[in-house]
This record gives sequence, C-alpha cells and structure tokens, in this order.
Amino acid sequence: MDKISVLRNFSIIVFSILVCHSARGQADSHPDQGPCTDASLKLVSQHLKIKEINFGDDSHSDVNNDVIASTCKRWPSDKSLMIVSFAYTSEVEYQKHLVVSLVDTAKTKVVASYKGVIGEDAILTIGAGSLRLDTARYDLGPGIRAFGLDFSTVYSQGCVDGGLGPTRTLFVREGETIRPVLEGLYLSTWTFIKGGPSCASGDREIVIETTSYAMSILNTVSNGFRDLRITAISSVDNDKKSPKRPVVYRLKYNGKAYPAEHIGL
Repeated sequence: MDKISVLRNFSIIVFSILVCHSARGQADSHPDQGPCTDASLKLVSQHLKIKEINFGDDSHSDVNNDVIASTCKRWPSDKSLMIVSFAYTSEVEYQKHLVVSLVDTAKTKVVASYKGVIGEDAILTIGAGSLRLDTARYDLGPGIRAFGLDFSTVYSQGCVDGGLGPTRTLFVREGETIRPVLEGLYLSTWTFIKGGPSCASGDREIVIETTSYAMSILNTVSNGFRDLRITAISSVDNDKKSPKRPVVYRLKYNGKAYPAEHIGL
C-alpha cells in the first residue's frame, strides 16, 4: 500500500486505537460477552412483539427489522440472568432501533426490557461490532446497580482534524422496565496537534492528543442516586503525558437522568 493510501485510511486506524485504549482504561471485570444467539434474539423479539425480525443467515442489512449488531452478557451477581442487547434497521433513514433486555435463562423468560432508537450521523454509524456491554460495579444506590452499553462507529469519520471514540449509556432496571439514566457520555476524543487533517497527503510529522474519560462513583447522593465523577485525562500519542491538567466533572442525578451533554465537547 502506498503512502497516500495509508494516510487516507488514517482516521480508521486512529479510531481503532482509541477504542482499544478506552477498553483498557475502563476495564470490565466480566469480559465474557459476544454476539447473541438466534434463540435469545427470537425470545426477546417475540416478547416485545417485533414482527418479521431477521437475524443470523436471514439478515440482509438493507431491509426493515434486520438485526445488524448484537451483544449478550451474563449478569455478574446472578449467572442465570443474561443481558441481551441488539440493534436492528428501521424504516427511518439514519436511525436504528435499540433493544436492551434482561433474560432469565433458567426460565427462558424476559424479565425486563427497554426499546428505543439510535440516531446516526457522520460521527456514528451502527454495524456489526458496534455494541459492547459494561457490567462494572456501578452501584448508584441501595439495590440499584447500573450497567453500561457502549456504541462505536463502524466507518471512518472522514477527512477531519479530530474525532470521537465510543459513547456510553448507563441503564438501570426498575421492575419489568429498563431505562437509561446517563446517555451519550464520550469515552474518548482525539485531535491532531500536528499533521492534520486525517486525509492529508505527503510527508509530515503527526502528533495526536487523546483525551480519555474515566467514570467513578461518589458517596454523595442527589435525588436518591449517587453522584458520578468523570475525570478527563489527556495524553499525546497515547503514551506521553499531555501538558493539560486532568479535568474533573461532577454529575448529579436530577430525578430522571445524569446530564452529560457538556462533557467532551
């Protein structure tokens, strides 16, 4: 491959590095997850009355109700429970349906579920491998343990001077309902300090600054849920310390959600 071709694909390479870096920086204590089985997808889709859903060998990625991404994982404290998450196509352009369910595998029964949508744009395009579950200990209150679902794009973000890594949504179970309490938290961002944009050709020095966002749970409580601390730490070329000092954000639950729109922008 010639140098120009390498540079044209540079943004894809950078994004892949960021995904791996983020996964290492916020390690999940239960990494055993993978694509959902056809049986799990069928059970959940029947429970939610999703008609004519296509998965496995029947998926074509260009028709409605076609599953294009899925990930399943055992609940850490109860191995009989399985988190089943998948995205499937819709009749609306640049939009995918999202399903997150908790399945009792011993009883072959869906015990809680959520159904929403994922908006796509130039930054985020959902495809195989776009979903990842995070079951670290997000204990937001007595008997309230959240879990995360990360969304990552499957395509290059184009000719850019910077970009975004995966985003995380935190969900909690409330009886038979699963609902998001934190949405769209960036796990990483990156920008060229030298050598941008990503599609530029020719010999040049390339220096990239990456900012990773780490989440921790505080002891203080707002409206019944513990506060979250998000720490932004920057590095240059993923291993050299940035001159920027870490930035700490404090998120307080407002009774419905943790507002996080201002972080990473």
